[in-house]
Amino acid sequence: MIKIMLHPEVLRRLAVLVGLLMAVWFYLWPAEYVYSVSLVDFRAAQQKERWKDDRNMPLDQYMAKKVEGRLKQVSGPQWQELLKAMLRAQNGPLPEMLQDRLYTIGRGYAKYYYFGPDDEPMASVGMPRDGYTYLTMTMDGRRYFMGLSSQLYRWASNAPSWLLYPTRGYAWVPLLLGLLGYLFIPRRKHPEGAYTYGRFSSQIGPDILGLLFAGVFFGLPLLIIPDNSDIWSVFNFDGGWTVLTLIFWGPMAACGVALLGVAARYASIWLQVGAKDFTRASLRGVEHFKYSDIAKAQPYERHAPRWLVWGLMFFGAGNPTAMGQALLIQGNIEVGWELHLRDGRKVRIMINSLEGAEKLPKAWAKAGVRVEMEPGKK
Repeated sequence: MIKIMLHPEVLRRLAVLVGLLMAVWFYLWPAEYVYSVSLVDFRAAQQKERWKDDRNMPLDQYMAKKVEGRLKQVSGPQWQELLKAMLRAQNGPLPEMLQDRLYTIGRGYAKYYYFGPDDEPMASVGMPRDGYTYLTMTMDGRRYFMGLSSQLYRWASNAPSWLLYPTRGYAWVPLLLGLLGYLFIPRRKHPEGAYTYGRFSSQIGPDILGLLFAGVFFGLPLLIIPDNSDIWSVFNFDGGWTVLTLIFWGPMAACGVALLGVAARYASIWLQVGAKDFTRASLRGVEHFKYSDIAKAQPYERHAPRWLVWGLMFFGAGNPTAMGQALLIQGNIEVGWELHLRDGRKVRIMINSLEGAEKLPKAWAKAGVRVEMEPGKK
């Protein structure tokens, strides 16, 4: 197994697969929560109250009622800088420190500014991950109030995407490294004149489908769970989301990994008809079969396993990609040659996309191997 895993064709696909999955994770992984802060005008807020008693009570009593049990005093140069910026933004251009953080419904409405949980000065408040509190600060002899809200990801749709997805900007790094590994890990050279499988049909095509399949189903839990659960974890046992993750990451994404394995297998194979023996290279190494040890060569046909077809149809119900693959492989027939060795072993060689496959039986016959043209019994 170690020998197989260290084969260049396996390493190439392992590099691009890991790079892709890390890129998907970086791109879709959301922040658990974000902060929004705004200036609070209690006088204006009181006039908009629904109940008459609230609208008519003295302003001091109204303020005391609103902030009761949830008022924190803040201070320091960072809070002063933020407060000054928010005050300037009320009637002027947006200061640099608030660029790309603003959300407002429109003119006349409060302006909300979003920050990450680790951004200063918000990190010093010690807010719970889902709550609201009032902040008060005295500056230049005047007392100001701010409202600070901690919003879970699923309720923070108005926040800028660079805050909601803090690692998204780095997603290109693992993807690029994976592609570089796929393109530049040296491939083993095969002898001149060797038979090999078609590059696109047996290698590049399965690689693309495998990466697409693995990437899509790996990313689906990252898209679905955060939007529907307050406890953000792909293995959230309390919410039952673990089952969804295991289905998408298990049989569904595994189909994509299997396709990459198929591509690695056929990329590693080369065949050569020599003067004294027949040579086959694969992920397991290079094998030599003397012509005197080959009893006969016989064609064979094999249909796709039913369990694979039904598995794709069952787990991919409602998914066009999975259903399409199931229908595609259902009609696929593998054809090839089977070498019957005198010690009882059988060596199968698929020729569906083998370049120059029509020359093999003639070369074997010329070397003294008995070649039968009728398929053997299944």
